[in-house]
Amino acid sequence: MRKFKVSQNKRYFLLAALALFLVIAVLWDLLPQRSEPIEKTAFAMGSALTVTQYGGQEETATEILRQVQRLEKRISPTVADSFTSTLNRDSFAQTDAEYADLLRRLKEWGEQTDGAFDITMGEVSALWDIGGENERIPSKAEIAGALAVCGWEQLRIDGNAVQIPEGMALDFGAVGKGMACDAAKTVLQADSAVTGAVVSSGGSVLLYGEAPDGKWTVGVQHPDKAIGETIAELRLDECFVSTSGNYQKYFMSGGKRYCHIFSPETGYPADTGLKSVTVVSDSGALSDALSTACFVLGYEKSLTTLARFDAQAVFITDTNEVIPTEGLRDALILRAA
Repeated sequence: MRKFKVSQNKRYFLLAALALFLVIAVLWDLLPQRSEPIEKTAFAMGSALTVTQYGGQEETATEILRQVQRLEKRISPTVADSFTSTLNRDSFAQTDAEYADLLRRLKEWGEQTDGAFDITMGEVSALWDIGGENERIPSKAEIAGALAVCGWEQLRIDGNAVQIPEGMALDFGAVGKGMACDAAKTVLQADSAVTGAVVSSGGSVLLYGEAPDGKWTVGVQHPDKAIGETIAELRLDECFVSTSGNYQKYFMSGGKRYCHIFSPETGYPADTGLKSVTVVSDSGALSDALSTACFVLGYEKSLTTLARFDAQAVFITDTNEVIPTEGLRDALILRAA
């Protein structure tokens, strides 16, 4: 059998190559590796709840789902033993400090938005049943009767005891999904190994930590196109983003669109020249509440309210004009028509 000799130079070359390979391998192990994100999905707050988490423990993503489901059991009017369903049924409930403080805050937001955000509109919403099996246009008398038992001013909170007028129904639909995002952030903050995350609950989104490419990208839904087709994008750092629009739940009658966002003043679906409002804030609940309030108020009246809460927004008008507030101009990227 023929024997091959390795020359001295070749031997040195091979040893050097092996040493270089080992150095690269060690350095590669020391570099931060971008692993696949942890992803979890559940149904909560009446819509899909999705978690995309970069870094950290899988248990953290699982805990987010648990905490949102816990929140739903406390505030949902469809959960039989929740504080909300008890209040709606009995007009009185002995709650706890967490729930009572929440109602105090939401009542303040009602005042600070000139009543455009109001969690006491449950009877009006039930009357129209938009998105339900019995959606219809109620009579003026029915609407007047429902409005008579609405109004954030009528909430009575004494310690942890809460009382509402007979017939009033609390409805967290305009704030619950944002609250779910707040709950998610609290869980994420407890896991220092999480580098970033996106949590989506219906029309509310939490952008947490650092995005893999430096900025988070959030699409602004085109109100006249299929879900997922955007009219613009926002490039953002950590924040909360919520959207309210007339394309989400509605029915058509006589050529007119009736959406699920109601004016607390008239009891009819809000009609202020807008198709959607997307609000950016440092609070999930507030971004959710303000997106509803701004849709009810309309563009001009919204500007004062947004400034009051140090929040920013993108408005889409009935003519599909996209109008950002000053703080979002540089973050907004319009899509080609």
